[in-house]
Amino acid sequence: MRLNLIATFITALAASAVADFKFIKPNSQFYVVANATTTVTWDYSGDVPQAISIRLSNKTPSNSTFVGEQGIVASVPVSNKQYDWAVPITPIGDNWVLKAYPVVAAANSTAPPEPLDESDEFSIKPVVATIIRVQVLVKV
Repeated sequence: MRLNLIATFITALAASAVADFKFIKPNSQFYVVANATTTVTWDYSGDVPQAISIRLSNKTPSNSTFVGEQGIVASVPVSNKQYDWAVPITPIGDNWVLKAYPVVAAANSTAPPEPLDESDEFSIKPVVATIIRVQVLVKV
């Protein structure tokens, strides 16, 4: 009985220390527009780091215009629950994800950290230029 009680307490204690970080936006029903600002949002509970870095990645292995990950922000407090992202003019297309990484002190990091979360896939749409034709009639 006593062992079961101790095991239950340790399990509950370990569960309360688990980090739970989740992107809310962007999501699969979402797209961003290149050269515009959009708000990235998330929620969290448990033992999460004080700050995260956010990186952009593409899930399409054959994407020849983009390889690896691109930094969006080096450090933002997790407690902000949002970041206003100035989306670059390139790249564009489908199958993009954002990844949140814990910000760790350089002296303590020996290997790249695992992402806390990866957003749903979303699209980056190109800027649509609007051309307005103005016709001026001059009476002589």
